[in-house]
Amino acid sequence: MNQSGVILFGVNNIYTVRSGVRDIRCRIKGKVYKEDTKHYNPIAVGDIVEIMPDPFSDNEGWIINREDRKNAFIRWNRKKKSPQVIAANVDHLLCICSVQSPPFRPRFLDRLLVTALIEDIDPVIVVNKCDLSMNEETKVRLTDFEQNGFKVIYCSAKTGEGIDELSSFI
Repeated sequence: MNQSGVILFGVNNIYTVRSGVRDIRCRIKGKVYKEDTKHYNPIAVGDIVEIMPDPFSDNEGWIINREDRKNAFIRWNRKKKSPQVIAANVDHLLCICSVQSPPFRPRFLDRLLVTALIEDIDPVIVVNKCDLSMNEETKVRLTDFEQNGFKVIYCSAKTGEGIDELSSFI
């Protein structure tokens, strides 16, 4: 009997699907998704799929269908020259950055935020290492994000500052 489940991760076209309380290793059955030529990968983390369990194995099966996605976080795959779905059916996108080491990268954040907004995903900027000094340019940029309606959570894994707020949000 077929079951539904959610993709937890995939490696080399073998996907781990959580169905109920079980994790089942699945491959895509046949050429079901060869028709999807728009995307580099037809299945992504977060996809809800229909699986056909292998009658001879308790933890293996085949993916036979994918439900329509509510949204998808997508990037351009330069090598394959096509869009690549990183995650599907996303509620929140946590954009984690630091004030330094690694350096704050506002243009990278801009790309993440634009992609999230296009796909109707709620983005949240998580700024770690707030125990370190923050330069004025970074402060101004983060204030701009907040003034434009983006949620920004300031925290420090080292000191514990803001970790409770981050934990309650998650």
